[in-house]
Amino acid sequence: MSVLTVLGEARAAQTLGAAAGLALARAVGGHAALVACWGTPTRAGVLPIPGAVAARGLAARLAAHEMPALARGRLAWLALPPSAAGARDAGRSAAVAGAAGSPAVLVVLAPRAAAIEPLIGSSTDVLVAGDESDLMVELALDGLRERGLRASAIAVPGPAGSLLARAGAGIPGELGRRLDGVLSRP
Repeated sequence: MSVLTVLGEARAAQTLGAAAGLALARAVGGHAALVACWGTPTRAGVLPIPGAVAARGLAARLAAHEMPALARGRLAWLALPPSAAGARDAGRSAAVAGAAGSPAVLVVLAPRAAAIEPLIGSSTDVLVAGDESDLMVELALDGLRERGLRASAIAVPGPAGSLLARAGAGIPGELGRRLDGVLSRP
């Protein structure tokens, strides 16, 4: 199973990463997805709701590989250290999740380092959190597309919708429709 990558400002990227994980899990008939965050802790902004059985199982499988994850709703959140080792851990966590039949989303929250670029380059899709009319988002998309990557910008919802997604509980309406359109491309 391939990894989807999300780039952007920390809060918006975490929201988009969570929503993308939920959408991918739904698309493959799964009940949980991994959201591995590189560059900042993932516990910030994640509501302390219990994890679903599938998310707790995925978190346990990751923990067995020395990658402690936090199950929230239908998501297993994994904080990766901002180092080359963190980038390698992102690849390992995605492989573990894929072997378990769970989709994986890599959320890059820090300025991109050379160590993380191969993972971004191997992604099926790259999503940039933000509005395509924003100059920084447009530049990011141009750079990704020049590398031959499928890249799309997706704006995230307001605070209530963001909390819903980051809690692993659901995807707000318009965000879900936009993700479905992007993720269903051949």
